[in-house]
Amino acid sequence: SAMDHELGMPVAIKRINQINSLLVARRTLRELKLLRHFQNHPNIVSIKDLFLMNVPNGSTSFDELYITQDLM
Repeated sequence: SAMDHELGMPVAIKRINQINSLLVARRTLRELKLLRHFQNHPNIVSIKDLFLMNVPNGSTSFDELYITQDLM
C-alpha cells in the first residue's frame, strides 16, 4: 500500500512481472478489461492508475506493470 498524494487517499499497488511473456500479457489484459468493465460496481475494486517500467538499457520492451487500486 501507499499514499496517493494527488487523490489524498491510500491505494494498493499490484506489480505484475514478466509482462513480456505471452501468457502473462494475455492474463493481464483480461484482468484489466474485466476491472474496467465493472469500474463503477460497489463490490469490485476499481483501477486508479497504471504504470509501465521498462528495461534500463533503453530497449522498447517492458519488464513490469504497476496497477494502483482502491485500498481495501
